Amino acid sequence: MSQGSFTFPMIHNSIGIMTPFLQAAIGGLFTELTGMLNIALEGLMLIGAFFSVVFAAFTGSLMLGVLLGILPTMLIAALFASISLYLKANIFISGLATNLLASGLTVVLAFQLFGNKGVIRFENLPKLPVLSIPALDRIPLLGDLFLGHNVLVYISWLCVIMAAIVIYRTPFG
Repeated sequence: MSQGSFTFPMIHNSIGIMTPFLQAAIGGLFTELTGMLNIALEGLMLIGAFFSVVFAAFTGSLMLGVLLGILPTMLIAALFASISLYLKANIFISGLATNLLASGLTVVLAFQLFGNKGVIRFENLPKLPVLSIPALDRIPLLGDLFLGHNVLVYISWLCVIMAAIVIYRTPFG
């Protein structure tokens, strides 16, 4: 089913677009609960997105690309945390430096790997599967909100529920 058949395509598309921001917000929430501010979320999102797409293009698998894209993001996050916590650097300066590193690194790597400093497109990337139940898709607003999204959208919703459980129902929260 194409996204054009939804009653409110703006609502439907907004849910898909907000998914990376929701994931970053959950990570920022846990960082904030530890008593530390994470200014580097934007840079970490950029590193994760860039390497996920590159690895997906090289491996031909979106899920493997996403999983492999997590590794460089974790390395940059560990670098940011080490500089902030162990070297006692100012959190704002090290966060800004992480964001600038991510911006510069992705442009340089894109140029070195693909000869392009702008948008990188891979024509043959497979699409993530979407949940589609034709009878429910036609329900106004409900179908737009809950159906027809890719698997990462539903994983992000699951992460919200798990975060709420951890924060409000466990000693860690």
